[in-house]
Amino acid sequence: FTQKHTIGSEILEVACGSGIITEKLIKAGFHVEGFDLSKVMIDKAKTKLKDLNVKLFVDDMRTFNLKKTYHTIVCFNDSINYLSDSVELKQLFDSIAKHLEKGGVFLFDIHTI
Repeated sequence: FTQKHTIGSEILEVACGSGIITEKLIKAGFHVEGFDLSKVMIDKAKTKLKDLNVKLFVDDMRTFNLKKTYHTIVCFNDSINYLSDSVELKQLFDSIAKHLEKGGVFLFDIHTI
């Protein structure tokens, strides 16, 4: 089974933290919206990215409801490991599914047991 996916020009970054990946995505030409549970991290990201066109806000990856969909959603830097159990993981995947366009992709990493 092989399927080719494309990255849409608009990306939602879940658990964006201080905006390290957000900045790289914007500089690569993508329009990015990002959120994090931590207001402190969002404030750091807003300061770092103040000259770039980015919408950043505080929200919870388990329960966010943005009333729009994205072709691409990303969640990197081991952020999924902040979830404490399989119930929270299912909540995340349900929230992601509600926000993905048909044929869209969710890219994430988990590198810590």
